[in-house]
Amino acid sequence: MGQPYGFLETTHLCQCVQLVERLGSDIIQSEEVEHVGKAYLLTGEPKVGKTTTLKKIIDGIGVERCGGFYMEEVRTQGERTGFRLRTLNGEDGMMADVNSDSPLRVGKFGVMLYSVESIGLAAISTAIAAKDFVILDEIGPMQLYSARFKQAVLHVLTSARPLVGTIVFRPYPWADELKQRRDVTLFELTPGNRDITVTRLANILKAL
Repeated sequence: MGQPYGFLETTHLCQCVQLVERLGSDIIQSEEVEHVGKAYLLTGEPKVGKTTTLKKIIDGIGVERCGGFYMEEVRTQGERTGFRLRTLNGEDGMMADVNSDSPLRVGKFGVMLYSVESIGLAAISTAIAAKDFVILDEIGPMQLYSARFKQAVLHVLTSARPLVGTIVFRPYPWADELKQRRDVTLFELTPGNRDITVTRLANILKAL
């Protein structure tokens, strides 16, 4: 497979910006789509809006075509106290909580793998079998405690379904290797490029 744009080399996150600039038009030709990666992952600094941007992309391509899950913050009296995993068909379960006594920790949160290894993995399997796109938000420290989740991510990459999701920005074991894959295209989000990223990536995906 050729690389006319050179953006499949994912070592440099800035190439995601080059992708947006070089596509130029909202109309993506079919021969151009053949050269994009198998996975499309949003990354960026915390609070840049990765999950919000991903949800807008899902709306752009049609939620009915997507399966998988995303993370929601849980807040109590304005303070973030946990994270909930929610699938695109409405199932949910707690992923992390400040009051959890789990030995698996990410910052102040105790991580509960049940949600990702039961609800999350089932949603991935359903998406591979019955949807056009597999949505994963996020590929990050909490989820990567699970060896089964890692296997599921790799399984998506060998399936017929494109993976669309978010991935931790800072250096992190296993996630760094995933970012280096030639079939993974990274989009580094900033406050200034979120809207154009939604438009361009939605157009790429709709043309697949």
